[in-house]
Amino acid sequence: MRKITGICFLSALTTLLLPSGTHAQIFSGRSATASYFRSLFRMQHGDQLEITGKPVFGDVFAVWDEKAWMKGMPWGKIHPDYPEQYYEDSCVRAGRDGLRLLQLDHASAHFPAPPGQNAVGLVITRQSWLYGTFVIEAVLPAGKNLWPAIWLTGDNSWPPEIDLMEGYSRKGKSRFRLTSNAHYRTADGRIRNAGVRRYYIAGPAGRTVQYAVVWTPEQIVYYADGYRIRTISDPAVMQGMHGKMHLVLNNAVLQNKGNVYPDSSVFIIRSVKVFQ
Repeated sequence: MRKITGICFLSALTTLLLPSGTHAQIFSGRSATASYFRSLFRMQHGDQLEITGKPVFGDVFAVWDEKAWMKGMPWGKIHPDYPEQYYEDSCVRAGRDGLRLLQLDHASAHFPAPPGQNAVGLVITRQSWLYGTFVIEAVLPAGKNLWPAIWLTGDNSWPPEIDLMEGYSRKGKSRFRLTSNAHYRTADGRIRNAGVRRYYIAGPAGRTVQYAVVWTPEQIVYYADGYRIRTISDPAVMQGMHGKMHLVLNNAVLQNKGNVYPDSSVFIIRSVKVFQ
C-alpha cells in the first residue's frame, strides 16, 4: 500500500471537510498547519454572510469618482513609519475591470522616486460611517514583499482602525499570509489592538475574493469568501470603536529585508458596497 504523506492526508481531509463553494489552502509547517485547521473549522462551522440594511454607498470603478474618493492620505504622501514607499496619484486607475492600485518597484522609470522608495496606489473614501456592513471584492497583487490592505480608519483620529484584510508575501514568495485585526484606544488613553488573526483562502492573487466586515456597537464580524472567520466582541475593544470611519484600499510594500525587493504589481478592486 502506498504510504500517505502528511500533506496528502491534509488534502484529502480538506476535500471531506470543506463546504461546497468554500476555498482554503494548505501551507506547510507545524504552526501554519494548526492555523490552517483553525481557519478551516471556522469556515466549515461559521455563519455565512447575510447582508442586512440598505445600500448607502457603492462603486464598481468604471470611471474615477472624485466626489466619492481621495487619492493618497489627507495628511501627506509619505508615512513616517514606512519611508520605503510613497502615495502616487498616477498609481490609481479606474477602468472596466475595476480600480487598479499599482505598485512600481524602485527601478521604475515611469514613476521617479527617491532612492529606495516605491510608488504605490492608495484611495480613501471622502465619506465616513458609524457602523455598517462593508463588502469589497478584490484580486490581490502577485509578487514578493507586497502588503495590500483593506481597512477602516478613524474620521479625525487614529485609532480606531479595523483591518478587514492585510496580505503579506514575504521572502520572495507570492503566496499570501492574510490577517485581520482591530486597533483601539483604551478608556485610560492607551493604544492597543485585538490581536492579529491569520486566515487562509485559495489563490487570492489569482481570482476575485470577497472580503467583508459587519461592524455594530457590540461586535465586529469578519468574513472571507462569504464565511465568518472571526468575531471580536470584547467590551474593552468595542468601547474604542464608537467613532466614524473611512474605508481605505491600498497597495503597499514590506520593508526590505535580505535584499528581497518587491515586484511591480497591481491590486484590483472589483467593487465596494456599504450597507446600513
